[in-house]
Amino acid sequence: MSKHIAIVRKVVNANQFVGLPVELSDAVDSRESMPLAEVLVIEGVPGSFMLLRYTMDGKFSGDTWHASLEDAFHQASYEFGLHGSEWKLLPDEADPIAYAGKFKRARTRAE
Repeated sequence: MSKHIAIVRKVVNANQFVGLPVELSDAVDSRESMPLAEVLVIEGVPGSFMLLRYTMDGKFSGDTWHASLEDAFHQASYEFGLHGSEWKLLPDEADPIAYAGKFKRARTRAE
């Protein structure tokens, strides 16, 4: 199954946390913020898709499950304002973080 990758340019509606929401934790907010995502990967898994978030140095910054590829793209658009042309196919054997670094450098030179 193919993987898609994009570089985050801006955060629009994204807050990733570790821990239960206040509503499920006796009104005590013990959540910890996750690092801000800089690299997004959409990966197909059996019967669904995962939207994975990482920092440029490879730290995990959250994930969400989606029933379809369209749903995963929509979530990325909602959180980060990304659109179709900003996504690239990730080669099968490529390391997402290393590939993102090359992708970001190439985009920066082109701007």
